[in-house]
Amino acid sequence: MTPSKFVFLLAVLATVSLAAPTPIVLLHGIKATNQTMAHVADLLRQTIPGVYVHNAEIGKGDVDSFWPMTKQIDYLCKDLAADPHLQGGFNVFTVSQGGLVTRGYVERCNSPPVRNIAFWVSPQAGVSGVPMVEPWCDQVFHNSSLCYALDHVFDAVVYTKEVQRPAGRPGQPARGQEPQYRANMLALHDIVMVHSDIDKVLVPRESSSWVQYGPDGKTLVPLQQTEMYKQDWIGLRTLEESGRLRFATVSIPHDDYYSPAFDGLFTKHALPVLMKN
Repeated sequence: MTPSKFVFLLAVLATVSLAAPTPIVLLHGIKATNQTMAHVADLLRQTIPGVYVHNAEIGKGDVDSFWPMTKQIDYLCKDLAADPHLQGGFNVFTVSQGGLVTRGYVERCNSPPVRNIAFWVSPQAGVSGVPMVEPWCDQVFHNSSLCYALDHVFDAVVYTKEVQRPAGRPGQPARGQEPQYRANMLALHDIVMVHSDIDKVLVPRESSSWVQYGPDGKTLVPLQQTEMYKQDWIGLRTLEESGRLRFATVSIPHDDYYSPAFDGLFTKHALPVLMKN
């Protein structure tokens, strides 16, 4: 190697080593605050020296995570736009309902822009109810009609309509907004969706792989068989075909963001995405 090439190589290596890592935004789920993401924030700072972590919170307490989805999205848009550290773009790690808010941010705002996202047990295909209400109620009261009604009451209280709806877009955009949503989604570099096969919170648990119930309320319909995917409404087919939408399956409780088991699975499936530029 000539001296000039050696000097050039050293300059390139120095530039790479001095480049700051891409900032990372964390977003919690329903009935939670950003404290549920504190362990993840610490893990990221230990693993990626010098990384800037914005641990976002919707509102000012766990009750605010029950706001209508559009209000949560608007709040996040303003919060992230106000952070000067994020203006050049950032990556996102988001859990549960926070994934829907994050997707709404990308589709509706995306300024500053999201580069890469790791969705963790996030019900992108919506939810169909609160787990275990009907079975538990039936064992206690032995009245299926009462328990069916009670299940629907719990659904209305615990989950917003936007979360329950097995839709392609949070909040169902008005006609004419789809091109913007699709363009913003296609601007993403990489997406990984992590699904837990022992999730006891999401109904169905496969929603975190963008799988939803069919019209009969029982048959599971994979993403690739939906009209949303076939017609590429928000760019999911293009993203998957280009290798930018990937899926991973883990075996961990829905709300475990703290344990050594989580740390290992996070490091394997989410961290590589969050370390990308």
